[in-house]
Amino acid sequence: MTPETLRQLIAIQSRHAAELRRAPAVIHDVETALETVMHAPWLGEYLHQRWARARHSSYKDALHPWHYAALSMDDDWLWLYCDASGWGEDGEPALSVRDLELALVRMVGRARERRYMLGVGFVEMGLFQSYLGFYEI
Repeated sequence: MTPETLRQLIAIQSRHAAELRRAPAVIHDVETALETVMHAPWLGEYLHQRWARARHSSYKDALHPWHYAALSMDDDWLWLYCDASGWGEDGEPALSVRDLELALVRMVGRARERRYMLGVGFVEMGLFQSYLGFYEI
């Protein structure tokens, strides 16, 4: 998939999410966090009017150092770069399922400390990796 094709897909999904007014999937608790992520909507860069983008600076100290490589610094919006193939291993740049679970546990805890509800949606999706964007309300 070329970068131009990926940009076009993101633009299409962003428009589609806006037309449907899709909201991020709400992560209610640690026990169901991974399942929520697996069923999260593809939002692209669309931001639902009731949600704010979760800030990297609000969560960075809640994550282990190996997650830092997985964080986007774009406008301080918190993204996680994740393996989407199921073949990823712990410690790789794209978070494995296990590494993602560990990150989610810490992020849900931090959101609760801050008295926010945490939401998630896919920003970009490729054949083998994806970017998850996080939101707060």
